[in-house]
Amino acid sequence: MRSTATVTARLTPDPLQGQDLAAYGRALRAGRITAVAATQAYLDRIALLDPVLTAYEVLAPQAALASAQAIDALLAAGTDLGPLMGVPLAVKDVLHVDGLPTRAGSQADVADLIGGEGPFVAALRRAGAIILGKTHTVEFAIGSTGVNYHRGTPRNPCDAGQFRLASGSSSGSAVAVAAGLCALAVGTDTGGSVRGPAAFCGVAGIKFSRDAVSRSGVFPMSRSFDSLGLLADSAASLALAWQALHGSVVAPPPPQRLRLGVPRAYFFEALAPEVQACTERALQALAEAGVQLVEIDFPELTEIDALYTAVARPELMASLGQGRFEAIRGQLNPDVAERVAEGLDAGAEGYLRARWRLQALRERALSLFQGVDAWVAPVKHNLPPVFAGRFESQAAERALNRYCGGPTRAANALNLCGTSQPIAQWGAPLPVGLQLLCPAGQDSGLLAVAQVCEAILGRRQAPDLAAFVPA
Repeated sequence: MRSTATVTARLTPDPLQGQDLAAYGRALRAGRITAVAATQAYLDRIALLDPVLTAYEVLAPQAALASAQAIDALLAAGTDLGPLMGVPLAVKDVLHVDGLPTRAGSQADVADLIGGEGPFVAALRRAGAIILGKTHTVEFAIGSTGVNYHRGTPRNPCDAGQFRLASGSSSGSAVAVAAGLCALAVGTDTGGSVRGPAAFCGVAGIKFSRDAVSRSGVFPMSRSFDSLGLLADSAASLALAWQALHGSVVAPPPPQRLRLGVPRAYFFEALAPEVQACTERALQALAEAGVQLVEIDFPELTEIDALYTAVARPELMASLGQGRFEAIRGQLNPDVAERVAEGLDAGAEGYLRARWRLQALRERALSLFQGVDAWVAPVKHNLPPVFAGRFESQAAERALNRYCGGPTRAANALNLCGTSQPIAQWGAPLPVGLQLLCPAGQDSGLLAVAQVCEAILGRRQAPDLAAFVPA
């Protein structure tokens, strides 16, 4: 039997070592670590752990090391590109990255729908970030389980005893951050695809406001709801990345000045007992620290999921085109093909009616943000589930998809920005996420609130990865 000491000695330490991006940046500039050493450390960890965890779709080791060498040379010459300089990161495989294939989690070729490298990836490069590779995703970024039979299903690193799901669709990005296979990861969020995996994997994630970041160079799952986002070890790291990319200062207020709205309808329904208890304890801790909690009455939120589907499915079908869909249907994951096909039956009248109703609910939501800094709620209904390896039937797949769901679509449907941060330390045996939401355009304020909550509730505990290392 292997000893833990022997196993951990073979696993290269995570360059962040339980710290955040700010601490990593200080170490880099003080010469305690180099960009080349950090990049090589992540590549070594990926080589050892990713055969089990399946976070990455494709790697770019030579390009990453060449970028790292250039970063070290710039630092030596006195050039500082900012907080993301020398940060090794991963990009979800629904974004185009020059020099790497873009598969969108599919066996079918849809690269023409994505186009060339977009402004967001270009901005990361200009900021000095180092792209390690691209992470696995649910096919076409549609699905909450994280399962992808054809391209690979990432394994949640928070349980070495059983294969648990990471949620979707930014499954690989969440697993990569949680397992220390990158320092930062890019995701997309159309109905919870950053916040859900962040919650299941015990990391921090942000869904940016829909128009805060260009979606050029990204697979168009739903033009009404698609958003970009990031996953990291902490809200503090997310705030640092936001500041680096947008120049916006994130200034957390004192807890006593913070007012959080608590919309019980929709967000707190059908929660598993462990999730419910953990969330309530976290809210109590916030209140005891001086944060004011205000009940929000918004019963119309129960309409969200049906309205979301009525808009998102036809938009995905419009992106693919009926002819292409029929031609590639046999190549798709069965669960994805079934969801995409729902767009075939959607009529223009129902689509327009849903969009009209959503606009009315957005106006109602904005009125309910008056007097509060953000809304606070759970991210998922349940804890991360065990995955047997295949669905026994379509009914079983649908049941697991529902199990992996959560009250996250409201952020996309109501045009909000949102975060998830881990709160399992408040009494859950597996990761649980706490969701914060703000109106569109208030990303800086959202991250300020998230940092206040993080200071009160604590940061994540990195999982013990020793058991994942092969003998």
